Amino acid sequence: MKRPASSESDQLDIKHNHYQIYNLLYWLAKSAPSCPLTKSAFDNYAATHQEFGPREYPNLDWWSGSSRWSGPVSPRTVDELVALSSEEFLLELAAAKPDDETGPTREGLIFKTSEAIARRYEWGSDLVRTLRERGVWDADLWTGIVSGWRRADLTESQWLEVLKTLLEINEITEAIRLEASQLLETGISKASHAVPISCFDLCFRAVNKLWHASLAQECLDPEAIEDWLSLAINRPAGNLVFCWLKLLSRLGEDNSASLTLIPPHYKESLDAIVNDTSQAAIIGRVILASQTLFLFNLDPDWTTEKIVPLFRFSRNPQRAI
Repeated sequence: MKRPASSESDQLDIKHNHYQIYNLLYWLAKSAPSCPLTKSAFDNYAATHQEFGPREYPNLDWWSGSSRWSGPVSPRTVDELVALSSEEFLLELAAAKPDDETGPTREGLIFKTSEAIARRYEWGSDLVRTLRERGVWDADLWTGIVSGWRRADLTESQWLEVLKTLLEINEITEAIRLEASQLLETGISKASHAVPISCFDLCFRAVNKLWHASLAQECLDPEAIEDWLSLAINRPAGNLVFCWLKLLSRLGEDNSASLTLIPPHYKESLDAIVNDTSQAAIIGRVILASQTLFLFNLDPDWTTEKIVPLFRFSRNPQRAI
């Protein structure tokens, strides 16, 4: 499912994702040269991405023979990066070429930085400490850092540190809200190395913080939206509502929690989604409505009062799901 690009947040590997789509369409057009649909789809996409060219083997993820990375190129490997001190890394970053030039670029370096953080958490932790001390808030670098955390298998103490960092930094919250919402949603539901129950309070607060940062950032054109649920699950506001719901699900699975109703502090957040007029809340209500059965099984009275009316078009067409 394609995620719409966020104007407030530079996604670390968006160019690579576009290139994968380009190669898929090229392969389809090449495989079915007599099909006007595949040819038209490729021609239209290629026209808007003239910086791309087809790779040698567009239909394969691997092949026997020489190989090369088709995405942004880094001046340093992961092993070289983790051997650098934080100060040395910042010098390397300052010297990196702009992304619109050929060869190794800043984008490539940050892509590898994300990989390095996923592989060596301690190195990333030292980097974050240095960035905070020096007041370095480059959006592309911080989104790369958060993306690295999402790809890492974090321990309980590391989750504690990551969540505290998200709560303590305010300078970059809006820029990283997409990556941070993905980090938390993925982290809550992972089969292993998930956010531990002991960190749920911090996680809840981090979700709340990101939600408030999203209230003024979501921008929708209702007339152009054909599938509200597809849109909602691909936006930061939708991710964050899923975070609350997945936290509740995890609490319900934990025997020691004895969860039988939605806790009051969760109800406060969910009530705000139901009642608010922001576009983030519109996205949030779509997610809540899609999870009506889960919410009803958890708290029938609250769901009957708050969620069921969302389906009544005659009551308020602008708020109906």
